[in-house]
Amino acid sequence: MGSNKSKTNGSGQSQPVEAAPAKKKIPMVPATIAFVVVIIAIVFIASTNAGTVRIVDGKISRTMATVDECAEFTAPLVVPEGQTIEQVAETIFDSLSQTTGVGLVTIYVDDPRVDINYCQSYSNEPALSEILATAGYLGE
Repeated sequence: MGSNKSKTNGSGQSQPVEAAPAKKKIPMVPATIAFVVVIIAIVFIASTNAGTVRIVDGKISRTMATVDECAEFTAPLVVPEGQTIEQVAETIFDSLSQTTGVGLVTIYVDDPRVDINYCQSYSNEPALSEILATAGYLGE
């Protein structure tokens, strides 16, 4: 039995074989819209948690940048009347995020102090002290 490209009906007449329906392609516009919606959702979720300050095990930490942390600077902090340690931490994080060479910053809640890991080729203790003093949180 060879392969026939036609069928015969009961009267002996041949009829052409219908081609199999082509696979439907995913329409590009809906697929693109779905992709964009997923990306927007990811960005929204990430940005919602980006500025959140949380106390974990009595400390608040944030990594400003990935640097070779060559040195550590520890300074006492003052929490002004009417402010919380979380507000102080957020202000310090904002100030230090604009400073080149700062890596991990940890603020301790029970004994208010800050540990700043930094690369000595980009920053130094006097400059970091000045940032804390300008923000109004450098203790003695």
